[in-house]
Amino acid sequence: MLNKKMKRGIVFMLIGATALMSVSCSKTPAEDTNPSEEALGKVQVKSAYNTVKVMQTEDISGLSDAKTAGLSFEGARGETEGAQLILRTEGAAQFDVEFGDLTSESGAKIPASAATVYAQRYVYTSKGFTSFPAGDYPDAMIPMEYYKKAGENRTGADKNQGIWIDLRIPEGTKAGKYTGICTVKVADTAIEVPVSAEVYDFDMPTAPYMRSTYLIWQDWLMDGELDNTIEKYGDYYDMLLDYNLTAYYFPANIGDIDGFIACLRKYYDRVASYGVPHRNTFEIFEADNPYGGVAGERYGSIDYELLESYLAAIARACKEDGKNYFDKMYYYFDQVYDEVNEKRYPQMRACIATTNAVEEKVAKEQELPEEIAKSLLGTKHLMSVVHGWRGDFAQYEELLVSPLYDNLGSTKNIEMYEKLVAQGYSIESYGTVQTFPYPTRLIDEYLITGRDVFWSKFDYRLTGDLFWNTTGYCNWGAGNIVGYGRISDLYSTSCRDGVTDGDGYLFYPGRPYDSEKPFPSLRLTAVRDGIDDHTYLSLLEEKSLVLAEQYRISGDGVREAIRTINEQIYATGTSKLNFAGLQDVRRTIARLIELAGSEAGLVLTAFDTTEAGVTYSFAAKDGSQ
Repeated sequence: MLNKKMKRGIVFMLIGATALMSVSCSKTPAEDTNPSEEALGKVQVKSAYNTVKVMQTEDISGLSDAKTAGLSFEGARGETEGAQLILRTEGAAQFDVEFGDLTSESGAKIPASAATVYAQRYVYTSKGFTSFPAGDYPDAMIPMEYYKKAGENRTGADKNQGIWIDLRIPEGTKAGKYTGICTVKVADTAIEVPVSAEVYDFDMPTAPYMRSTYLIWQDWLMDGELDNTIEKYGDYYDMLLDYNLTAYYFPANIGDIDGFIACLRKYYDRVASYGVPHRNTFEIFEADNPYGGVAGERYGSIDYELLESYLAAIARACKEDGKNYFDKMYYYFDQVYDEVNEKRYPQMRACIATTNAVEEKVAKEQELPEEIAKSLLGTKHLMSVVHGWRGDFAQYEELLVSPLYDNLGSTKNIEMYEKLVAQGYSIESYGTVQTFPYPTRLIDEYLITGRDVFWSKFDYRLTGDLFWNTTGYCNWGAGNIVGYGRISDLYSTSCRDGVTDGDGYLFYPGRPYDSEKPFPSLRLTAVRDGIDDHTYLSLLEEKSLVLAEQYRISGDGVREAIRTINEQIYATGTSKLNFAGLQDVRRTIARLIELAGSEAGLVLTAFDTTEAGVTYSFAAKDGSQ
C-alpha cells in the first residue's frame, strides 16, 4: 500500500525544513525463541512516516534504514506525537523494543516513561468497498507489555511488523532538541535506533478547539468486553479524551443527575463541548399541530421532564461554582432528527419548540444571570444530514447542521457553507461510509486522509466532527437476519456490517489481553493528530489576529496567508496525499506560532510560493530586529 499508493499522488511542498524555524493469544514455543543467526537471516528495521500504513507483505526496500534515519518526534508541550518503525526478518523471531530517556544539551530530560510502545496487529480485508487492494492491513495497536505477555511478539518469516511509538511531551518541558536511543531487540540481536524530539516553545490548550461527537454505544461494549457498566463506558470515555475526542454524554448513567454534575465538574475544562443525556420516547401528533405532522401519527420524541431535571441541575451548578457550564453544552437527540428527511422534519420542529420552552422555564425559575441564561437559550441541536443544507433550516438558529463530509466535494457547496457560516450559522460535518478521494474511517484506506480532513475543516470554518460509533463489537450487517450477532474474534474480523472494513469501530477491546483499558486503532491516531493540526492552525490564527489588531493591519490578509499554507495539504475537501510535506507544513505553522509569541511579535501577512521558492511577509513590533 505504501509504495504503490504514494506513487499515485504525492504532492511535495516547497517549504524545506529550514525555511522557517476475543482474540487467540498463542504462546511462543520455547525452542523457537532464539533461532540461530542463519535461521534468523537478514534483519531490517526501517523508518516510515506516521501518515502511512505499511501492509504486512509489501516491499519495504524503499523505506529509510532506521539505524541512520532514526525516529523523529516534533510537538508542543502537552502534545502526543507518534513515530513508526517497520521490522522485518527472513526467519521468524521474538522481538522487543526499549525506549530510553531523551536528553537535551542543557541536561533537560524527557523520561522514557513519556513513551508508549505499540505493536501493530494486522487484519485481512477483502470487501473491496474502497477499491483498495485486499490484504493484511495494520490496525489494532497493542501495547508491547500485553503483546509480550500474550506471546505474540514474534515476527513472521518475510513479513512486516509495524512498531508504533507515542511520545507525550510533558507539560513544563523546555523547548529545544532532545536525543536518545530506541533499541529494537530481535532474538539475540540488538539494533540501536537514534531518536530525536523537537519540543516547540508553546503549550497545547487543555481542550482542543475542534468539537467532536464520537459515540460509544454502551450496550455493544458487552460484545467485546463482557461488561457494559458505566465504569467500563468510562474507560472508553477517558481514552477518547486522550485522543482529543469527546463522546456524547459523560460516564454517568442516564437519569443519574448527581453523577452527571460530578462529571461535568470533572471534565468541563478538558472538553470542547458536552451533550445532555436524554431518554427516547414517542408521542402522537394532535390535529392541527403547528409542526406539519400527520394527525394521529406516532413520532419520535424525548422525555422532557428528564431534560428539565438536567438543565435545572446544570443551572444550580453554574450559580454554585460561578461558572457558565452552558457555554459548551449541546443536544444530539439522534432518534428524533438523525439524518433528517421530509418524514422526520415535523418531529424535529416539535422537539426544538418543546426544548426551547423547557429552557425558558429553567432560566426563569432558576433566576439565571443574563449571560448564563443567554448561553442556555442559545444551546445548539446537532443534526446530521446526508444532502446538506435546506431552506427550511433558515428559521432555526438552534441548529448545528452536520452534513456528510462528501458534501464538501464541490466548489459550489463549499461556497454555500462558507456563506452560511458568514451569516452566523453553525456547520459541522460527519464521516461515515465514503470512498476515496473523500476521507473515511476505514481500514483499507489511506491513513493520511483521516488526518488531513481537519485541515480543510479549519479552512471551511466547520466547527466539529461527528462519528456514529467507535465500539461496533458485533455484526450489525443487513445480511444478519436475526439481528445483531456475536463475533468470535474481533481482532481478525474487519467487516462488521457486511459491506465495509472498519466502519463503526475505532477501538479494540482490552479484555482478550487481560487489560482493563481498551486499545486504540491506527486510524484513531490519525484523528488525534488531525485535531492537533487543527489546534495548531487555530492557535496561529488566534495569536495573529490579536497582533494584527495591535498593529492596525488587515485580519483578512492574515487569514489568507494561513489559508495559502493550509492549501498545501488539501484541495476541495480532499487530501493532496502530501506524505513527505505534511511535517514540513506543520513545522512551519509551529514556527509561526513561536514567532507570534516572541518578543518581536511577528505576524505573517503574506505567503507566496513560486518555482523560485517561498516568500514570507511579516509585520512586527516597532523597533524589532
